[in-house]
Amino acid sequence: MIALKILSSKTKLDILELLNKRRYTITELSKHLNKSKSTISEHLTFLYNNGFVDKENNHKWTYYYISEKGKSFLEHIKALKMSSTFVNRLLKNKKVILSDINKELINSYNVVKNNPYELISNLENYKKQHSKEFYYKIENLIEKKTITTYQT
Repeated sequence: MIALKILSSKTKLDILELLNKRRYTITELSKHLNKSKSTISEHLTFLYNNGFVDKENNHKWTYYYISEKGKSFLEHIKALKMSSTFVNRLLKNKKVILSDINKELINSYNVVKNNPYELISNLENYKKQHSKEFYYKIENLIEKKTITTYQT
């Protein structure tokens, strides 16, 4: 849900992109994005409270910078954009050049090319397993310690 709020806000995405390059104060971001300081502050508060940015007080100024979580989020967004461009070109029968550098992309291409019905089935299963109901079911199992969590 938090990721969707960020994705639906151009200002939040712009802030993350800028902070990915260097540290900024609210005043600098306000001037750069042509938004009021209160608007920038509101977006930064949301991003900070959800772990996407960090801040450092330096006597007179507070500097904001992107956190590891924020960097990871931007990397995922970049990968999604690349994947969607790839799929769009593929669907429009345009030339697509693949290299073996990105094995996930090669595997995705092979599934789309060789077995589109399996892909559709997998996407339908993915949608079912990532519904709100499924999320709450898993969260409930974790709270009851019926299942354990792990991070990859």
